[in-house]
Amino acid sequence: MVLPHPFMTKSSGAGTTITVRFPSNAAAPDEPPRFATGYWAIRGLGAPLRMMLCAAKCDHTVFLYDVVEDGDGWKSGWWKEKPQLIEKYSQPLMNLPFVADRAERRMVCQTNACMAHIAQEVGFWGSTKEEASQCEELLCEIYDVRNIMFYFAYGGDGSKEVAEKALADAKKHFAKLEAVLKLKQVKGAPTPVHLVGGKVSAPDFHFFEMLDQYSGLCSCYGLPSLLEDYPLSKAFKDGFEKLEE
Repeated sequence: MVLPHPFMTKSSGAGTTITVRFPSNAAAPDEPPRFATGYWAIRGLGAPLRMMLCAAKCDHTVFLYDVVEDGDGWKSGWWKEKPQLIEKYSQPLMNLPFVADRAERRMVCQTNACMAHIAQEVGFWGSTKEEASQCEELLCEIYDVRNIMFYFAYGGDGSKEVAEKALADAKKHFAKLEAVLKLKQVKGAPTPVHLVGGKVSAPDFHFFEMLDQYSGLCSCYGLPSLLEDYPLSKAFKDGFEKLEE
C-alpha cells in the first residue's frame, strides 16, 4: 500500500519511536507503515493495541512517551505536544492511547475506539453483527477490570490491604468473563482460547493483558493466585500465550 502525503510520521514528544516490520510484508523500508500507536512508555493500554498489530503481522510505528520526576511534580514531552496534535489533526479528544491511521488520514482516540478501529481493519472484530456486538460488550467489561487496576496503581497507597481490595473488586468482573468462557466451551473439547467466534478478536488481547497484570499483582503481594478461582480463564491465558501469532 502506497500511502498519501505523510501523516503523523514523527512525534516531537515521544522519548522512543520504534518501527515494527514483518518480513512477509512487501512495503518499502522507507515507507511509513499504515498504523502508528501512541502511549506512555509502559505496557498499560498500549499493550493490547501493539499485540493486535503484531498478531496480524501488520507493520506499525510505536510512539512511547516518558514521564519523569521534576521537583515536586512530573514532566513529559506528551503534555507539550498534545495541544499541537489537537490543532494539527483537528482532534479535540486527543489522548493516550491514540492510533494514527495514515491510510485514512485520521487520528483515533479513546481506548476502546482505538482497539475497535485496528480490529476492524485487520479482521479481529468477529464475522457477524452479533459477534461485533460481543466484541464491544467484552471490551467494555474488560475495561472495568482495567479501571480497578488503574485506581490501585495510581490512587492507592500501595499497601497489601489495598491490593486485596482491588483483587476482590476485580473478581466480580472476572467471574462474568469466566461465565463467558463456560458458555463457549464445547463438551469434551479443550478450553477455548478465544472469546468470540472461535477465532482471534480484539477482546482476547485486553483480557489476556488483564489476566497477566492481576497474576503479577497476586505474585507481588503474596496473595492467592487469581487464576485458581477461574480455571477456564487460566486455561485461556495459558493457551492464548502459546498461540503461534
